[in-house]
Amino acid sequence: MTRILQRSLICYFLVTSICALEYVSSQDGGWSIASTWGGVGVPGDSDVVKISHNVIVDVNVTIGHSPLSNASTAAIEINSEGSLTIANEITLVCRGDLKLTPGYLTLLPGAVLEMDSSQSSSPATSIYKIDIVPEYGNNNALLQVNGTANTHCEIRSNPQGATTYITDGNGTENGGRMIAEFCDFKGLSSGSPDYIAWIYNPTSNGDLFKIADCTFDNCGQLKARNGLPSGSYLEYRKCIFENSILASSGGSIHTTGADLGATVKIIGCYFDERVFLYAPNDYEIEDNVFVKGVNGNSGEWYGGYWKSFKRNYVRWVDEGETWAINYSNKIEDCIIIKDMEGWNPHYFILESGTGSTDLLGNIFWFTGTGTTPLNAEGDVCMIFPPSEGSREDNTITMEKNIFLPNGQGPDGVNNITGCAFVILWNYPGANQKQVVFKRNTVYAGAWAGGCNVGENVITETGSIAYFKSNLFVGTDIGGGAMAGYKIHDLGDTEIDVVAAENADYNASYRLADALNYGNGSGKGYEIPLTSGSMIGENDIDDVDPQFVDKTRTPFTWDSSLGGPGTMQGVMGRLKGNNTIQELLDYIREGFRPQNPILKNAGDPSDGSPDIGAVDFDRQNPILNEIKRLKENMSSNQEVKNKIKSYFN
Repeated sequence: MTRILQRSLICYFLVTSICALEYVSSQDGGWSIASTWGGVGVPGDSDVVKISHNVIVDVNVTIGHSPLSNASTAAIEINSEGSLTIANEITLVCRGDLKLTPGYLTLLPGAVLEMDSSQSSSPATSIYKIDIVPEYGNNNALLQVNGTANTHCEIRSNPQGATTYITDGNGTENGGRMIAEFCDFKGLSSGSPDYIAWIYNPTSNGDLFKIADCTFDNCGQLKARNGLPSGSYLEYRKCIFENSILASSGGSIHTTGADLGATVKIIGCYFDERVFLYAPNDYEIEDNVFVKGVNGNSGEWYGGYWKSFKRNYVRWVDEGETWAINYSNKIEDCIIIKDMEGWNPHYFILESGTGSTDLLGNIFWFTGTGTTPLNAEGDVCMIFPPSEGSREDNTITMEKNIFLPNGQGPDGVNNITGCAFVILWNYPGANQKQVVFKRNTVYAGAWAGGCNVGENVITETGSIAYFKSNLFVGTDIGGGAMAGYKIHDLGDTEIDVVAAENADYNASYRLADALNYGNGSGKGYEIPLTSGSMIGENDIDDVDPQFVDKTRTPFTWDSSLGGPGTMQGVMGRLKGNNTIQELLDYIREGFRPQNPILKNAGDPSDGSPDIGAVDFDRQNPILNEIKRLKENMSSNQEVKNKIKSYFN
């Protein structure tokens, strides 16, 4: 039965001294039609409304009483599962809170929702909320934004007043739920001290929380209030974050832990500030640009185990900042950069948890020149002990990675991006890990270049299980001397950290002689071995790999496409475009060896692969792109259209 409600002729005497009339919906209809409001008029500026029917904002309208923050009366209250729809190309200006208690708010293509505190008695401090509050145990409150690629919606704060933010009724289960596509969010923030743009509180019932093809400009943090329980569903897809507002210098755009069994997808996004991966269990993190890196903790409660971390462009601007990750994770086909001057960059700390860990097909790069205050060194993967398990349980596999020359370039006297790995620490459990290092290409031109063991603490016998089919390039430091190693002992290494028969079929160019050079053994191994061991007996040393173009970096990729050849140029080119695979293909092609001596010269027991990270024969980048499309496109038809375009 339709409930007939009349306009309340009640004046709300507010701090603004404005008399606000309350309108109450009486039937479904357009905002501009008096019968929608019981036939007593149409609400406008300075009024407030309560909606328990299906109302369409069909004309541009300003509503609200311009109170201070946290007013007892909302400018718009949608209740009893009523709905408010802002029609195509229509602007609704709301001067006060907007509450769904419960109810539904929908924006159609081109619709604009502006939260405006400019007329409050204290514009700079009057923060209005979009408060999405379902009934307990229900999902009957939702903000739905239905923009299109050609006609975006917009949710914004009026710049003459304080900011607004989207919230969950102070922790209501399933509160803050939003599904938004093609929406531009501008100036959303809860203000000091937290600077929250959107806070939501999913439950385990699987209701979707999603933003796709959206932009966030001058907005604060997005987070789940109590994390993501098993069964919850969160998705960020192809969103761009610019001019983000952080709570502190250590803040982040996204900080949300998840339990195993949650569905979390962060796909194709561009984050201009740090993202903190706190307990990212079952996260799918693919094709993203992290302008200021990712960070996270290791350990039982904080480390987490993601489902995938693939084709991401990760750039840190702090030399000493390291990303701590648990065992049993995989990082695949990523471009990982330390972008700063300095000499000792650190990338990952691997510790805690248990299980096999994989670093596969990544490109690592230190843009600095490594000349201040000391010559470059640094560590890409610092390996600490797992929580439990055997060596076989905790195998760290590093395969087909490229460790580019640093900012000095391939022929610099100190061209290392970082030691590929260093095995650290000795306490109970320290001998419960092992490294498999195969088919990598490493620029190792430094006094401690290549792979390191025995740094300050003992590295035990057998810590490296397999070390074959890798390509190392050192540097000429003048006077006929070379710098760089394959494996380098920093002073605390037991005999046979790798058995001689497990380090073989590697290749090198411009490496130091090291201690094991001679008697037919390979060059560049500076580790203690059992007397008479013939390590690297089948290595190919002192051979120029003849790379296609050893100068290739993200900078040269940008310049080859007409850009300035700078980090800003690279990130601008990646923003909003799924071109990370193109950049990977470009760099890999540059570091494809053309010296035929390296073809099929790798470990025979592994099928005699080509030595190094890139096959001797040129790969077809179209096939790589098709593979990516099949993994990530939202529909089969999109895949078909994209594939078809390559062959037309």
